Amino acid sequence: MNERDADLSADISEALFEEAVLWHGRLRDSSAFQGRSEAVVAEFESWLEQSSAHQTAYREVELLWGKLELPVKRIWRAQMQVSQGISTTQPGKSKSAHQKHWSWRRAVAVVAVIMLCVVTGHYFKNDVEHYFNPDLYITAQQPTTRTLPDGSKVMMNVQSRLEIAFSADKRLVKLQEGEVWFDVAHNAQKPFVVETPLGNITVLGTRFNVRKTADAVFVSLVKGKVELRDTATSQLPATVLAPGMEAGLTRHGVGAVHPFDVFATTAWQKDQLVFYDSPVSEVVNELNRYYRGKIVIANSRLRDLHISGVFQTDNIDRVLGAIENTLSVRVIRVTDYLVFLVWQDDA
Repeated sequence: MNERDADLSADISEALFEEAVLWHGRLRDSSAFQGRSEAVVAEFESWLEQSSAHQTAYREVELLWGKLELPVKRIWRAQMQVSQGISTTQPGKSKSAHQKHWSWRRAVAVVAVIMLCVVTGHYFKNDVEHYFNPDLYITAQQPTTRTLPDGSKVMMNVQSRLEIAFSADKRLVKLQEGEVWFDVAHNAQKPFVVETPLGNITVLGTRFNVRKTADAVFVSLVKGKVELRDTATSQLPATVLAPGMEAGLTRHGVGAVHPFDVFATTAWQKDQLVFYDSPVSEVVNELNRYYRGKIVIANSRLRDLHISGVFQTDNIDRVLGAIENTLSVRVIRVTDYLVFLVWQDDA
């Protein structure tokens, strides 16, 4: 930011700054306005062109967000000073020092507001989608159990999307996201098919777990028999799973069939999380499915540290405490909706 921008920044009202934060949040969460992105961008450009102060406010938000990972400790210290009632202006401090301190206070607000926009926007989007398509089941922060028209029962984990598409000759459900436990009612004349982006699972009557990740769909069979047929090699014979076995549907075909840990796989049904020597990156991804805000790994070297344990999904703070007490990690709670994990030496 040059000297002229610094002067303008000092004159930016809090109301205008908050407008810039909200616009930044809307543009980042592009999925919240699919199908009308051009209109949103046009509206944003119109807002941006109202004055140079609008442009400076938005540049400041971008600058604070873009450099967020680097100065986490400064944000933390700024927050501590504010909470302890330390004045941001002290005798002998220059105007630029005051502006710098104030900008980091703003950084806390930027992150908190953006995260709040993303979280609340996501829930609003879910409600709207379900209203227009009652056959689309969506969960947010709590698992949900439902009984399907054929008597089959499904238990959906948090952050899951399942569409029901039954017809006269087929019982079809489409797993779009997340994890679902199926207890399928037997009907030899009407197969039950779980459709996923990477392939299909066909059953007659069985109990099994299906979890979709970014790169695969994992099928874990507890009782009965299922057939897996991936989209990449659909001309090949289906892979058949026996009870106690698991396999993944991937972009390259069906992965190797192997035994799985039933306790760990079904722990979420008992509101538990089970980690066996799991990398922190994987643990944080899982925690974020249950956390009402966002947990951010601020230092990349923390991602490959490992942790084990059994935790309750309604006590995420205990998991964070275990990470902090076991590893060289400092947990920094910026707001109720934002937590940073930083290397202990950096805190």
